Amino acid sequence: MLIDTASWPSWDSGVDAVEGTPALGEKIVIRSKAAPGRAFPVKVATLDAPRKLVFTGGMPKSMPDLAPSFRQFADGLKARVESRG
Repeated sequence: MLIDTASWPSWDSGVDAVEGTPALGEKIVIRSKAAPGRAFPVKVATLDAPRKLVFTGGMPKSMPDLAPSFRQFADGLKARVESRG
């Protein structure tokens, strides 16, 4: 679920879209409802599927508080994983 970034918008209502494929060293772009009209380009720094996905970069100097968005993402991922039982 975590590395299927194309499906993130289906279980995380805070994510508008994710562009690109998560692969070690590759760049992907995350579009979030917390920052409409802005893109967060990130690089996949660690990929240990299915347990771990780490991004670097992507945080502009001026940005909204994304803590609620991260909590929503974690809750959505948890619910999605648990629903597959």
